[in-house]
Amino acid sequence: MTGQLLGGRYALGGLLGSGGSADVFAAVDVRLGRDVAVKVVRVPVPTGADPWAQLRGGARLDHPNVVHVLDAGTDTRGRAYLVLDLVVGRTLTDLLARGPMQPRDALTVLDGLLAGLEHAHERGVLHLDLSPSNVMVTSLGGPSAVLLDVGATPEPDPADPRVTVSPHYAAPEVATGARGDARSDVYSAGALLFHLVTGRPPFDHGDPQTVLAAQVSEVAPLPSAVRPGLPSDIDRIVRRALAKDPDRRHGGAADLRAEVRVALLLAGTRAAQPDPPRGAGYVRTTRELLPVRPVGPVLGGRPTSGGAWVTVGIAILGTAFVLWLALAQPSTAEPPSQAVATTPPVTRATPTRGTPTARVEPTTPPPVPTEVAVPALVGLTLGDARAALVAAGLTLGELVQADAAAPAETVLSSAPAGGAPARPSDPVALIVSTGLVGVPDVSGRELADARSTLVAAGFAVVERAVPASTAGVVQGSEPEAGARVPAGGTVVVLVGVAPSASPTPTPTPATLPTPSPSTEP
Repeated sequence: MTGQLLGGRYALGGLLGSGGSADVFAAVDVRLGRDVAVKVVRVPVPTGADPWAQLRGGARLDHPNVVHVLDAGTDTRGRAYLVLDLVVGRTLTDLLARGPMQPRDALTVLDGLLAGLEHAHERGVLHLDLSPSNVMVTSLGGPSAVLLDVGATPEPDPADPRVTVSPHYAAPEVATGARGDARSDVYSAGALLFHLVTGRPPFDHGDPQTVLAAQVSEVAPLPSAVRPGLPSDIDRIVRRALAKDPDRRHGGAADLRAEVRVALLLAGTRAAQPDPPRGAGYVRTTRELLPVRPVGPVLGGRPTSGGAWVTVGIAILGTAFVLWLALAQPSTAEPPSQAVATTPPVTRATPTRGTPTARVEPTTPPPVPTEVAVPALVGLTLGDARAALVAAGLTLGELVQADAAAPAETVLSSAPAGGAPARPSDPVALIVSTGLVGVPDVSGRELADARSTLVAAGFAVVERAVPASTAGVVQGSEPEAGARVPAGGTVVVLVGVAPSASPTPTPTPATLPTPSPSTEP
């Protein structure tokens, strides 16, 4: 199709990638003179079908961490096409080929990914097929990560038990063909973080069927067990995100991102990803689609139902499989309290004629380790927070100070967050306020704007006039911008006023002395 003009404006260039149902081309919008990516579905749209039903929700997303849908149409052969931003960068698949990332680099990428996912979740749009191939890392100065294929996974059809997922990152409920929700995306994000810091997915089995069975029935190892020396924060985030029971996971992208940002602050910096090579574009890892039936019910015997799927998105390419696992025997339901830390059932692949199947044989789980809820600590003094942790049977972990308007030693956040499950051996990290606030830079602003900025930061404002060529414009402040001062302190705003004009003196004739009379000889 290279060289073809779609819709009278999109000139197709080279092929960027191909998936099971579509091809993605580099293209030029000849009307606006900009580079774009165009996805063309190979099969014509059936008569009477609405080809855009799954795209409308994704098209209304507008966030720097989500690829933008720019346009859509059908070509002369009745095939639907979608016009997208041409994202310059590299996929996580490409970056992971180099090996695992440093923890703070991985957390930075995940932070950007979750920012886009949070935006989608707030608008009722789910992803449900996160994988390294549909996350791109951009160059310095842009978002750390850009999500592709947001909402691409359609709602399951009761008449068709097949599901389209990336097996190494699929939540148990998605792997079984049940309805997913925001917590399903949390599970996939946790699996991605595991892969980023260890160099391998949580369940690195040989074939898709076995991987899906493991997602349902096996407990993932901690990242530090695979790569010793990783911070305990990452272990804690991954363990909660990969809980089999969705109720034990983070509530959504915003909840998970809050814990990731605490871990980043504890790490002390936000490391940026390296620049991608010049010329890298919208690159996708593709594989053929394989028919497989989803494995048995979710561990605990209760598929999630917290929220309907939103059938929107951009089914572009990806390392996705159509998985068809015929269940020979369903797993025995366990009590909800045992959904997290059970010994996984033994999964045995049973070859049959035609499609491979998986048989799940239940085993008796051991007692679940005691867990307690982390108390609500935000807003407490450090002393009260210590007492609350002791009362809950938990210990204080890493302590970090951060500038904030709250009084000194007020708890700003905790990891795990309040209400999250934790084991008595788990340390709880705290971020507490220094009670200091940096003075904002208000130079060059109008007085009213500068005053509102300083008041919003918690400062009292006093004005002082200083001579300047721009009257009414702030020339600076005392203390100067960037100075750390106690919250609630006073900042003097130096406001420019025109210098007063000095009157020009009027010259007067000099008074000459009157000569004294002289006597002639």
